[in-house]
Amino acid sequence: MIYFSYMEQPRSASRYILVALCVVIVFTALVLVAMNAWMKQPGNPIATTDRYQEGYSKGYSDARERLRSAGLLSAPSETNILNGTVLSVGNGSIVVKQTNLDTDPTVDQVPDERTITITSSTKIYQRVLKDPAVLDTELREFEKSGASGSAVPDPYIQTVINFSEIPVGAKVFLYSNMNVRLLSDIVATEIYMVK
Repeated sequence: MIYFSYMEQPRSASRYILVALCVVIVFTALVLVAMNAWMKQPGNPIATTDRYQEGYSKGYSDARERLRSAGLLSAPSETNILNGTVLSVGNGSIVVKQTNLDTDPTVDQVPDERTITITSSTKIYQRVLKDPAVLDTELREFEKSGASGSAVPDPYIQTVINFSEIPVGAKVFLYSNMNVRLLSDIVATEIYMVK
């Protein structure tokens, strides 16, 4: 009588190799997960992200101070004007990527994308460049009049528009009653969309 016992069958070497590979893969994955968590801890002396951010901030601040001491860059001052491009339009607000402020998101802890709140008292205008021939005529008449103290003709035609007329991608400049340099949320008193 022939019978086969499970215990009597020879074990293949490939089975041992497969088990060993599985153990090595699981162990390696656990080690990598643990190292990743350790590297992301704040203050870790070998964390590259912290060192990069510290080095970048120090370099940017030092360069900024050198330019100021050389007279090539003015000291940061309060400003209530913001220029930029509209990134998105929401319900009663727009997000503008600022282009005129001396700020850096990493160093100054304020993003370049600023949320602008529009209230019922916010005035919104569109400024369109006048036709060159019309502007030339206005400038010639201004020169002929010899009016001293009066304003030079404005090269733009300014019209009142509604908030809904501001599209994504529009170039805007705005005024606020606040110092906007380090604010991420700004309430606008006037907005000018330039075409």
